[in-house]
Amino acid sequence: MMGVPRHGMTEDQIRASRQRWGAGPHLAADLVVFSLRFQGDEPEPVVLLIERKRPPYAGYLACPGGFVDLHEDLEAAARRELAEETGLTNLERAYVEQLGAWGNPDRDPRGRVVSVVYLALVPWASLALPHAGDDASQASFERIQDGLPVDRTGAVRDLAFDHDDVLRRAWRRIGDLARSSSAPLRLLPDTFTGAKLAGAWRFLSGEQADEPTIVRSFARRGWIEPVGGTDLWQATSTQVLAAPAWWRE
Repeated sequence: MMGVPRHGMTEDQIRASRQRWGAGPHLAADLVVFSLRFQGDEPEPVVLLIERKRPPYAGYLACPGGFVDLHEDLEAAARRELAEETGLTNLERAYVEQLGAWGNPDRDPRGRVVSVVYLALVPWASLALPHAGDDASQASFERIQDGLPVDRTGAVRDLAFDHDDVLRRAWRRIGDLARSSSAPLRLLPDTFTGAKLAGAWRFLSGEQADEPTIVRSFARRGWIEPVGGTDLWQATSTQVLAAPAWWRE
């Protein structure tokens, strides 16, 4: 006798869903909300996940998201689903980009679902405590390792659909952004030390460089400035820095 599939839906449930909603294709939008918590100058990466309340994959962790309404733009749908499932609406200080589309025909047992996924880099200080709603039974920021959520023992948590692949690609993209752009500054508070900047950059990029080199590289590009007129070229670990006003707009 065959066991119940991982998604938890019976053949009868799948047929009922397809009779009601059709076999697709359907369009969904998801949002990967990534942030950094700091212990001193040491960053800890976290991602916002929900625990699904209903089949398929009831009880599994997933990125917030859902089906796009006929009148909605894609990013607007992703933000609406984020608000409905986690209560979070304030992404004004976030860096947001379209990460990609996932459309394997077997990714959702209910039918042919194509999901467009967005990546948001959000400073921890601007985030409210999430609370579950709509299709989510829980919503929380989960500690991640190499992009995937892990439990206290370091074991990777189970994810719904193909969201393990989504998070792996998001983690690679974050590394690319750290090595090529100022976007990771969105993960830092309004003011930060040179040590905190260097710690975040090394962690996200996967590369090694000493702190003065990192600070000067950001300064040469006009991405940071000293607070209080300190000479950037004499940077120390305790020097207070900030992104310039034009960058924050």
